Order: sequence, then structure tokens, then C-alpha cells
Amino acid sequence: MKLTLSDFLRIRAKAVADGAVIWCGKLSVISRATRMPYGVEINDPYNPREPGHVGRPVHRHDAGYDYVTGKWSQIVGRGHVMNADGAMRESYWRSYKTANPRLANFKVTMFAYTGEGAPNPWLRNMNRGFEQICEVEADLSGMRQALKRKTGRDGEYYYLDFTMALQFGGTELQAFVEWEQDGETRTGPASILPSALSGAQG
Repeated sequence: MKLTLSDFLRIRAKAVADGAVIWCGKLSVISRATRMPYGVEINDPYNPREPGHVGRPVHRHDAGYDYVTGKWSQIVGRGHVMNADGAMRESYWRSYKTANPRLANFKVTMFAYTGEGAPNPWLRNMNRGFEQICEVEADLSGMRQALKRKTGRDGEYYYLDFTMALQFGGTELQAFVEWEQDGETRTGPASILPSALSGAQG
């Protein structure tokens, strides 16, 4: 299951929660200012009149709507200066057809835009300038109680709210996952599967 667009609700600014973090290496930072945009791939609700949707495979979402994949979701832009204790956050939700999904193998692929100007709205099929920088893998089995039940056009489904957060430390980027449970902000343990960033200076 991929990240889904509707799926991208807001950027929340709050203190960084304590907890495990993962490190994406070889990211270029000058005085804690980003040299390029960073983000993830999301889905977009299908619109047959949208030029960017033409020719893309159409899938059915658990919530009961059609969607296409490959949309760019930017978490932080080029030239953004971040405080040492600050972070950029983007909120997402992921849906499931069962109340007992397998949450132990949560994965998100992170991308950077190394080209000039503004990023293309679509990173798939890997438009020029987009580079995969790392893959985040986390055990979110502790989030099972945070699942919410909802009824869509195709029946009942369950969804999970979570936040992807990016924070710079030195010349590296920290990435971690947060979620709300029992009135508290929690951080799940995470690991990293590194991938080289080509076409950009370290």
C-alpha cells in the first residue's frame, strides 16, 4: 500500500518528539539550509480531465475512489533554513481493508529533486531531476490501536494517521515517524536501507 494523496492533510509545526531516528546520508546542507527539495511519492485521486493523469494506470482505493500513482509530495523546499531543534512535518494517512493489518513493515522511499527550477508535479516515471536518496523502514505494530474505522463508497475500511518528519543535524538528514495515540505523540523505532544519491554533491 502506497501513501495516498487526499492523504496529505497539512504541515504541522511542533517540537521534535524523543525517540529513535534514522539517518539518510549524502544529503547536501549548507548552514542547515536545504540545497534541494525533499519529498515522497503519493497517489492522486483520478480525474479524467487532468492532463497529468492521461495514460497512467487507474487503481481503486480502499476508501472507494479511483486514483493514479506517481505524484510528488514535497516535505521541504530548496533553500529552507531550519533551526537545530526544528523539523518539517507532513501528515499522511494510509488505508487498510482489515482491522488487523500487518504494520511491522512500514516503508517510505524518500526522494530529492536535484534539477533546476521548480520540481515537476510528477516524479513517476522518474522525471529528470528526481533522485532516490533512501528508504525508511519502521516497525509500526504499536500503532494498531490508533486505527480508525470509516465507511466509504465500497464499504468499510480502516485508516491510520501518521506524520513524516525531517530534521537536519550537521550535514545529515534525520527522518522519523510520529503518530497520536491515547492523547500522546509517539515515535516508532525505525531503520534505514541506504541508497546512493547520484547527481548531487555531498
